[in-house]
Amino acid sequence: MSDNIIVQGADRTAVSLSWDWFGPDLFVRIYNENASIVAVALASCPQSRSYASGELLSLESPGEGSLVVNAAIRIAGAIKRSVCVVGCIHVGEITRTELELVLGNVDSVVNFLIDRLRLPAEER
Repeated sequence: MSDNIIVQGADRTAVSLSWDWFGPDLFVRIYNENASIVAVALASCPQSRSYASGELLSLESPGEGSLVVNAAIRIAGAIKRSVCVVGCIHVGEITRTELELVLGNVDSVVNFLIDRLRLPAEER
């Protein structure tokens, strides 16, 4: 497992993001304590384009699917590399408040990763 890990939130709403370079590309995992492979997305942003595009490769739950595709596209667009995101966030009998916290935590860890990857390599 990666040493590159970000955790946001606590208890049932905690979200972890870990990443590793896979050659020039990036492999990202977004998960909570119930980690498994539920959704996989692949996105790319060639240097010649100003936007990234992505596709969902596997799906058991529409919620995780949209989260991983969105994360993959955002990260790929920011770093102009191919990105694979695997995700599973499951919280049994989640409340609306917990759902909002989880979604905010996902957004926070993705933003943190993007900011970190934009730093010069020696500062990461």
